[in-house]
Amino acid sequence: MMSKGLKPDWAGRELRLDPFHFPQVVTYAARDGSSDVTFTINERGAVIRQVLPSSGLPMSIALPANAFLGVAARAVEDEFGEITVTLELMHEDPQLSVP
Repeated sequence: MMSKGLKPDWAGRELRLDPFHFPQVVTYAARDGSSDVTFTINERGAVIRQVLPSSGLPMSIALPANAFLGVAARAVEDEFGEITVTLELMHEDPQLSVP
């Protein structure tokens, strides 16, 4: 299923996760725009780091690979007909999904 609309900011970046070259780190703006979120992905899972907007305190969450539901593909078509396809590590909590 393809959705029309704006693609996420991180979707325009060149990023290819290579399982033979872990760990890999990616940073992007949080979905609510309040701060940056950094994901470190390795063979055991992912570590999510963010500064909490209300308190300014750093937060770090380590999630094992089996905490994720799986990999999801997303296709987004922009107003010019250009299609961007992304793969995401999906979690039950959308804030913990890894783009």
